[in-house]
Amino acid sequence: MRCIWSIGLVPALILGGCGAPAEQAAANDTTANAIGSGNASNATVNTTADAPAPVTKQTTAQIAPTIDRTHQTGARVLRQFLLDGGTLGDARITDFRLDDRCTTSIVTATGATTVDWRKVGNIVSRTMAGRLTIKIERDGQPVELSIPDKGDTPTGNAALQLESGFSFLADDCQS
Repeated sequence: MRCIWSIGLVPALILGGCGAPAEQAAANDTTANAIGSGNASNATVNTTADAPAPVTKQTTAQIAPTIDRTHQTGARVLRQFLLDGGTLGDARITDFRLDDRCTTSIVTATGATTVDWRKVGNIVSRTMAGRLTIKIERDGQPVELSIPDKGDTPTGNAALQLESGFSFLADDCQS
């Protein structure tokens, strides 16, 4: 008997709870009040109704990309791989900096190369003579760097992690 009573009570409670917001919405709607009272002469039209403030749309140009902990940690790992025998062209890589969330600088003795990951079109890699060469195709001249391909180590495969890290930067900055 208790089960039958609860089966009838549950839908009543659910439906009863649904009426409150509708009644509240109808209280704010002057046309609903006029229709509900049956007397259109009692209806007042509120022309200064509390309208929500206009929403301003921010563009990505207004919001500067910020560096969060994930990007900082990722950049440190990529830097470690690149400093361990990495080269840009024929020059040894001396630093890898995260300038902002979507811009990095690869530094060699001959200068710095900046990569804007928002403008990267493709990342292509190949292994040859014990080195993984990664070509970053972007607006302008492609960036081609390489690191020793040491295979699997206790910390993983550095070459694959570097390639994955670059892909993450490109995907994250283009979404």
